[in-house]
Amino acid sequence: MKHFLTILLTFVIIAAAMVITCPDKAKHLEAFDEIIDHSLNQDETGMAALFSAFGGKRLIHNFFDPLFHVNNYFVVSIGEIQLAENESKTVSVGLLGHVFTIDKEQAVQILKEENIL
Repeated sequence: MKHFLTILLTFVIIAAAMVITCPDKAKHLEAFDEIIDHSLNQDETGMAALFSAFGGKRLIHNFFDPLFHVNNYFVVSIGEIQLAENESKTVSVGLLGHVFTIDKEQAVQILKEENIL
């Protein structure tokens, strides 16, 4: 019985830590901003210069904020970007206070396919 209670208590502590440290939308957007910065630097059409001339990161953040949705599943959160045809793509996963994003090159490809870049 003591062994069972120890295992149960360990499970409850781990689950509580996962719930408490689950990243919110702001953390996901912060991680996604790095991807967007990289994407704009890879852009051949001069969009990076245009964005930086009109407010840079703030403009980019305001553009993607309504397109970016985070589904919070208490222990994990998943960030998705809404695309043109009522389709969304998962671009980040948050777990234990960290946000893991898709590969930067893959993000560039997705944004170019959707004519965002």
